[in-house]
Amino acid sequence: MQQIPKKALLDRLLAEKRISAAHAEGVRAHAEQNNVRYEDALVETGALDEASLLKWLAAIYKTRFVS
Repeated sequence: MQQIPKKALLDRLLAEKRISAAHAEGVRAHAEQNNVRYEDALVETGALDEASLLKWLAAIYKTRFVS
């Protein structure tokens, strides 16, 4: 499976207006401070809910996720 680089993940979410710049900064800070993946930080900070994130990732990877 293709891995999206961390910066590209947030940049793409910003470009698609799925998160705000403030959310992106919060996600970066949370991920680095807590040593977690950006995907986890998106959910933990409330920038995206898990279902929306999984749906978005499934479209990118052309697969299905079950939550």
